[in-house]
Amino acid sequence: MKDGVYEIECVRKHNSLDKVNGLGILNDYVLSQSLALLSSQLVSKIVSKYIDSRIIMIASMTVAIDNGTKLARNTNMTIVGSLSNERS
Repeated sequence: MKDGVYEIECVRKHNSLDKVNGLGILNDYVLSQSLALLSSQLVSKIVSKYIDSRIIMIASMTVAIDNGTKLARNTNMTIVGSLSNERS
């Protein structure tokens, strides 16, 4: 962890959140004051895991899938899809 930032790289998208949860527990880090930046699609299974972890916001470089968007909306979680550093 550097300056409150965890950088986790994992091939399986579910495993990366499990690693973040473990590091948070080991370091007494409050995930409810955190956001996550992902490279995977925001499908309902992924959104659900982040909701369960109490992470308040997730953003991804790929699209937010409809079922993930609905779940986030129903639980007041902020999600951002198609995150990019390009300017139009």
